[in-house]
Amino acid sequence: LPQYFQYIQTAKAQAVTANFKMAVDAVTNAYAATNNGQVSNVYTTLNGQSAKDIADPVYGRGTPAFLVTGGVPVCGQVAITSSVISAAGPASVTLTVGTTGCSGSLGTSIAAALSAAQFPHAASSGVVVQQNGSVQN
Repeated sequence: LPQYFQYIQTAKAQAVTANFKMAVDAVTNAYAATNNGQVSNVYTTLNGQSAKDIADPVYGRGTPAFLVTGGVPVCGQVAITSSVISAAGPASVTLTVGTTGCSGSLGTSIAAALSAAQFPHAASSGVVVQQNGSVQN
């Protein structure tokens, strides 16, 4: 039975990591689009119009996978410091993953999966995407 729980934890951690990668890509693409004068709303790009189209892999339906500007992310949520990105700014966007409230060792599993995906600071100080498109892991 303990192996079963480990399997579930690993799957959730991998889903959170996939969401994080998607968010980093969305922010990077939004910055690239500013070169053509486009304004992007990263929040609706990631969450969909209802903000609940994509659920947090840990809590499921009712908890959006992505949290923009304000609030503390719950276990598995990806927090993004800005939703609207244009040529005027912001100069950078920080993305973090919440591990507060994770049961058992799930927070550790999420941090390990993010680290394995080359984002060792995602669950702590965060990953910064600069306006020039550079990503500081």
